Amino acid sequence: MSKTLTIQILIFTITCLVISNPSLRSRTNLAYSQQSSSITESEENMTQGDIPNLEQIPEEVSSSKIDLDEKLDEDTVVGKGDDVIWNDKLVRLRGKAYLKYQNIILEADNIWADFDTNLLRATGNVHLRIENEDTFADELIYNLETKKGIVRNGVMYNEPWYYKGKEIFKVEEKESMVNKGLLTTCPLKYPHYYFQASKIIVHIDKELIAKHVIFKVGGVPLLYIPVYRRDLRKDKRAKVIVKLGTDSYQGNYINVILPVARRFRYDGALLFEYTSRRGMGEGGEGKYNVRDVKFKEIKLRKPEDGTPEEEKAVEERIEEILRRLKGDFNRYHLKQIFLEYKIDEADVQRAEARAEEAHAKAVAEGANFAQLARDYSDDTNTKYQGGDLGFIMEGEEKLEPELEKVAFQLQPGEVSDIIRTEKGFNILKVEQFMDEYGVHEIKVRHILITIQPSDETKNQVRTKANEIYEQLKSGADFESMAQAHSDDVELKAKGGDIGWIGLNEMESSQRYAVRDLEKNAISNIVQTNKGIYIFKLIDKEETPTFEELARQYSEGDEAQSGGDKGYRGPWEEPMSVRREMDRLYKGEMSDVIETPKTYRIIKVEDKRTYNGNLRFFTGDIYSYGREDSIKIGRRVELWHSHRHVFYVPWYGGQAIQRGGGLTFMGRTTYFQRTYKEEYYGTPRKELRSYGTLTWGSTIAALSEKDEETGRLLYPSSIMSRFTVDKTFDFTENGGYGATQKLPELNVSWSGVRLKYLPIFKQINSRLTAISKRVQSEKIPLLSFPTLDNIRFSVDSTIGNYFKDRYRDERDIYLQTAGIGFDVQKQSTIEFWPKRELNLDVGLNGDFIWHDKDQKGGRNITKLVFSANSALRNVLFRIYDISFIPNANKLRHQIETILQFDYTPPVTEEEDTLYPFGPSAYMYERKKLLFDFKTNIQIKTRRNIKYTLLRFSTDFGRDFTYKEDGRTSGYYYSRRKYDYITSRLTITPFPGGNLRISFNSTHNPNKDEDGKQFSMIGFRANLDYSRGTYAKGWGFNFGNNYRKYYRTPSRSIIAGFYYRPSRAFEIDVDVTYDWIEKEFYSQRVTFRRNLHDWDLRVSWYRTGLSKGYVSKDFVFQINLIADPSVTIGVGYDAVTETWGLQSLPVGVPYGAFGGTSRLGRSYF
Repeated sequence: MSKTLTIQILIFTITCLVISNPSLRSRTNLAYSQQSSSITESEENMTQGDIPNLEQIPEEVSSSKIDLDEKLDEDTVVGKGDDVIWNDKLVRLRGKAYLKYQNIILEADNIWADFDTNLLRATGNVHLRIENEDTFADELIYNLETKKGIVRNGVMYNEPWYYKGKEIFKVEEKESMVNKGLLTTCPLKYPHYYFQASKIIVHIDKELIAKHVIFKVGGVPLLYIPVYRRDLRKDKRAKVIVKLGTDSYQGNYINVILPVARRFRYDGALLFEYTSRRGMGEGGEGKYNVRDVKFKEIKLRKPEDGTPEEEKAVEERIEEILRRLKGDFNRYHLKQIFLEYKIDEADVQRAEARAEEAHAKAVAEGANFAQLARDYSDDTNTKYQGGDLGFIMEGEEKLEPELEKVAFQLQPGEVSDIIRTEKGFNILKVEQFMDEYGVHEIKVRHILITIQPSDETKNQVRTKANEIYEQLKSGADFESMAQAHSDDVELKAKGGDIGWIGLNEMESSQRYAVRDLEKNAISNIVQTNKGIYIFKLIDKEETPTFEELARQYSEGDEAQSGGDKGYRGPWEEPMSVRREMDRLYKGEMSDVIETPKTYRIIKVEDKRTYNGNLRFFTGDIYSYGREDSIKIGRRVELWHSHRHVFYVPWYGGQAIQRGGGLTFMGRTTYFQRTYKEEYYGTPRKELRSYGTLTWGSTIAALSEKDEETGRLLYPSSIMSRFTVDKTFDFTENGGYGATQKLPELNVSWSGVRLKYLPIFKQINSRLTAISKRVQSEKIPLLSFPTLDNIRFSVDSTIGNYFKDRYRDERDIYLQTAGIGFDVQKQSTIEFWPKRELNLDVGLNGDFIWHDKDQKGGRNITKLVFSANSALRNVLFRIYDISFIPNANKLRHQIETILQFDYTPPVTEEEDTLYPFGPSAYMYERKKLLFDFKTNIQIKTRRNIKYTLLRFSTDFGRDFTYKEDGRTSGYYYSRRKYDYITSRLTITPFPGGNLRISFNSTHNPNKDEDGKQFSMIGFRANLDYSRGTYAKGWGFNFGNNYRKYYRTPSRSIIAGFYYRPSRAFEIDVDVTYDWIEKEFYSQRVTFRRNLHDWDLRVSWYRTGLSKGYVSKDFVFQINLIADPSVTIGVGYDAVTETWGLQSLPVGVPYGAFGGTSRLGRSYF
């Protein structure tokens, strides 16, 4: 029988076994119900002198209320049953019997207890629980003193394993033995898979050992293992890990890992591998990873079984502590100068005229009051909701009394007259009455137009405030200036002294201005809606420190030490606390952190972060042949890598914000290869050491901040890197041309907004004024340029480089320096309202110095540059399509982008610099690119948005192209015009389950046949799916044509998948070569979820009959909880070789990864 037929029969057999009868897939318990029987009270009262007391359960307590985890006295017994018989030291419980003694809980139909011989016997639906082990059986005999016993026809459960056997012996208190039993993690009554063993020994919470194990799926034996061991300790891994197998590349192999240290911060292991075709290797590796954080903590516990009100009280308490920590309750003794924006009659008339304009529009027929509120109202609380105040009742005080009186006199749909109040001019509209349960409510919309000072008044006050501020900075007496200039009549006579005030009583802009003031310092100018303030801090009372509040409020053990928890690893804290530990920097404090049982606030005091890896390995070198491989040499590898973060002391200042850490990364590698014969390879011995020190941060002093929050609006960052890279080559006549840095220093400053630099601020203000005057002359297309939206970056590099070989030269030392810049400007050109173009212009360049060049020149300098520009235009329109069922709006957008890149040529005569270190290699480039995009979006009546159609096309023109194929530099342009690529995607339904796509590529240049504008690529595809990823089906069908060279290719692609549930999946994919008239690839995959295991059977073929053909067959099972636990067999049709991959003995260490294929790639 041929091998192909054998494989097909095996696939069919396995499939039939896995897709078993539905009755076998019932989710009944493995063998016995785990539900406890209800317990009724016995009227017998049992007390006797020397034997343990058998306490009666009160009549009102049912079995569901019995605390199975209740701690009992050593001589106390709890028992219950429908019929209880006591005779001296004998106890018999019949009917729903229950017995609890020490750490033992026993339930059964019948229980006999002899406290003279300390024997227990139970029959019928027996359920014995001893700590973490459950036993279900027909009959049980157990000795209370020796903790030994026997179970007949029983099943034991110790998470996640089930053990079943005709006889289970309890050898010790925490040790059991099963003869001729089975074990599985499948909870079904008839498990899909199981291990059948001659003997199973279980040490509770320690280990599991099984001998002579046969692995079966659907009752069919698939694999024999002489012994299987599994460590059951949750925090303990296996002492040794062994994996066996065979494949066509390695032959028979064995991999062994012997862990020598396993800790949270470090681990290590010895490694050994042997393969029949690749030789032997041995070595060891160690890893360390320290990410400790030293922090202080305030912890409040949530009340156990507390009411929502109690939990809310704890949450409010921790929030108040947080506010105190943030300084919201700090008290400040301040003096102020207040300059008021005075309101004159012209301001009143201007507001009244605006109110009359809004009122005229509001009473017009068909007026949209909500839109008028958005356009006119100054009430920020209701403006964006169309002035909606909701339903109000009379006397509710949602409105001022004079407004409420008018509102309740209006009828639905009626608009009030203009009403003058202290806040300004008001307009009301009643939309609806509601009378329910004797309560009259009205729905009201409101427009408020406040009386505001003119811009001229504000400018005058600002000018005066600046003059006063400059005098104060020059040493003027604050009290005298307050008495002379302040508009606060009450405080003016006191020299502006407002006394003590809490930070939480101030407006947000005032809080930001005074929060960080030192004593006797003057604040910046603070602008509010009423006027301008200038403050002077006289004194300050701060709230208690974090440590004091921790001692006062924290409920953790660390409260007495001020909340100090010392250095903690991430595994020692809950996930929510761990995220804050990683996010916060030294000196920073978290917000309130919620865990399942507590609320916490942490403050980071210090961090220590370093990790590394040390590895040594030596092994044989074999030739690459699969069948006739021979040993040709030996290899030795030794390397150590280390990363260390140093948290520098200057981090967190006013000038530098975020970052600020020094990071060292280093690696030392020794590599050696020796060969038996010279023609096998060149011997190599080298030692390479590499180290880099990096520092980066955000420069807050040169970034604009939000006045209220202090957040950086446009941050700029600086990055520096110091690198040393040295290689020692011990090979005779060695040298392989690696560039060595001895050393190199790079500094870059990026993201700088030009207008925020001190010098350019004044320049930009004047340019802006000129630009406004130019625009007022009605020539917007010729807007005067400003420094807005200009950003630049600068980087510099200096270094000393060494190269042992370059072309015909040896031992080259080169000193270099370079400075580069990049400037980008963004502008907007407005043609008419809502029609504008976005223009981006960029310029970058490099200035290079080399101490020598390839022709022997000295002190070579060069300046090269390039420029780029992009013009963008976005147009869109929105259409009402509500006449279409289920549709609401249609949005059509068109975007066009025109780009041009320019780089001047570098001639061959000029191009003499060495190509390492900072070099000026910019080839000539003159290229015009055009990109067109359009899409149509639909918004349904259910407010669901989806893209119905998306189309794009792009092409370009290269102006460096020469008909003879030459240009002035080294760059040779291959095409005059870029390929024109077009893409169209149609998604007709909101769910996206149907998608049709087309891609085409055209060549506008003349091809080898002399044709111009020919199609060189076309792809069409249809995708359809139903259901979800977990349950559904779908298919795809497509056509692919390509002719980038003389020989075209065309293929038909089809695929289908079917997932009736998460536990079952079939995938089929085929590719048919239309030109060769045969299938190029075929893939069939069957996956069956076996609860804790995942079964995968796949067949894959690729290639054409006239060339190379690959065929793979794989049968594989993976443990879902641990993907690297894999068992499987595979067949490679190329080498006609079967392969086997065994289960690892012990918990995987990490060196053996799981794989979804066991085909040619592994054999």
